[in-house]
Amino acid sequence: RPGIDNGGREAVLPDTPVPTAWYYGRQMEVVEGDDAAEGRRYLKLENSDPGRPAHLFQGFPVDGRSVARLSLRAQVRAEGVRPGLVAEEAPGLVVKFFDGDRSRSARFFVGPWAGTFPWKAVSGMVPVPGWAREAILQVGMLGGTGRIEVDTVSVEGIAR
Repeated sequence: RPGIDNGGREAVLPDTPVPTAWYYGRQMEVVEGDDAAEGRRYLKLENSDPGRPAHLFQGFPVDGRSVARLSLRAQVRAEGVRPGLVAEEAPGLVVKFFDGDRSRSARFFVGPWAGTFPWKAVSGMVPVPGWAREAILQVGMLGGTGRIEVDTVSVEGIAR
């Protein structure tokens, strides 16, 4: 079953603020406090330079022969969020699928988010290509500016 680990960023590597199971964080911070959507920690991504990345990634297996769609969910809060240099540079969740050789890929997007808003539930459904064998989830500003805070990210597979 496809899914991700540590979606709320509650677990961190020893003596660091780095969340376990996530990698390649840019312009990100794990914040600890009573204002988390769930638990005590959440992800903060902030960018002031249009087009510059601010993100975090996690890879996971997914077999497109048996999984038709992925349901993506998260809690998101935003402040002053605007698109980057082009309209496609806006905060959201991205899933990139790969075949077994990583010679073929497809990208799907859930979002965008804009403006200022309190914690809210966001969700989306993305199709899984039949040839997919793995995927990477990207949570990010994706070139947009402002600040987003993200908590309780989850991925669930829907069978064919």
